[in-house]
Amino acid sequence: MSASKSDRLKFMIDPTIAVTVRDVLLARGWTEVTKEGNDGCWDVYWCDVGMTREALEMCKHGGHQRVPHFRNNSELTTKNMLFRNMKRYKRTLVQNGKTKEAELCDCLPIIFELPAEYLMFVEEYRKSPGNTWIVKPARGSKGRGIFLFQKLRDLMEWREQQRAQCEEQDRFWLIQRYIEKPYLIGWSLLQTERPDGVEGAAEGTMREARQILADPAIH
Repeated sequence: MSASKSDRLKFMIDPTIAVTVRDVLLARGWTEVTKEGNDGCWDVYWCDVGMTREALEMCKHGGHQRVPHFRNNSELTTKNMLFRNMKRYKRTLVQNGKTKEAELCDCLPIIFELPAEYLMFVEEYRKSPGNTWIVKPARGSKGRGIFLFQKLRDLMEWREQQRAQCEEQDRFWLIQRYIEKPYLIGWSLLQTERPDGVEGAAEGTMREARQILADPAIH
């Protein structure tokens, strides 16, 4: 028996969000409401990260209301802030005598934050000038803005270009020693409906998990 209209989950969505999200929520039987057309009685506000603070301030009807981001999420979701927090975490562990736990933080390659640690990087670079380094923007995803180099002059030229092109909030970058032999999944085997058959996926996305999923289809 389908739920009545009053029992359906209500959602708001920003116009910047992909239309696919709205289509999926409507297909699930949810009801769309607008900021102007309701009294704050919504269950999900699907907003862009820039609207997180405003969205959280709109949560006035109990703990059931959800937004897809959390306050101060840039502490973990931007590369430079994640790096700073990892360094701070390791320093706290050492100060508390937890050396074994602190050693786990050494899984990160050698990293410097630009522009603040540029001179520190140059000093490290000169110890082994033949290494490959990778530069990543603090914000962004999907490999956008990534730059590989071996010669310091290439970095200096790139740096001058970025100074002229980037907005103020985008002028933070991480530079780290490139991992030349990372652990990569070159291809995967997918189960098929035929018990004696498998399919190879040479290109695609694969999600790993530490536990067996009860129902992989819903994840």
